[in-house]
Amino acid sequence: GGLGTLMAILPAVLGMLGGRGSGNMSGLESLLGGLQANGLGDHANSWVGGGPNQAVTPAQIQHGLGQETIDQVAQQAGVSPDEASQGLAQLLPGLVDHLTPNGQMPDAASLEHALEGLKGQLPTG
Repeated sequence: GGLGTLMAILPAVLGMLGGRGSGNMSGLESLLGGLQANGLGDHANSWVGGGPNQAVTPAQIQHGLGQETIDQVAQQAGVSPDEASQGLAQLLPGLVDHLTPNGQMPDAASLEHALEGLKGQLPTG
């Protein structure tokens, strides 16, 4: 999948990051928590921190987020789970980096604001 797949996945990913996860954490927090719990903490920390983002493979994304999350994104985006994993592997490092500008988790209001800004840049149609 090329750019079309990424554009299809992006709204689903933004929704996932902005939503409320378990225990009233933001979607972003639960996403990073899941990655850290599944051995991808170094990756996640590199995206949040100010340094270069560590690349991640679709297989690592599948392991880190769990098949249920991948299937959810795929379903919302109308793509296959494999395409969803590939898209997430490409999108997440930059997105998380963008959403954590000071190397810190944003508060809920800042996160929503940043996500709205990103959604505003999506082509509609």
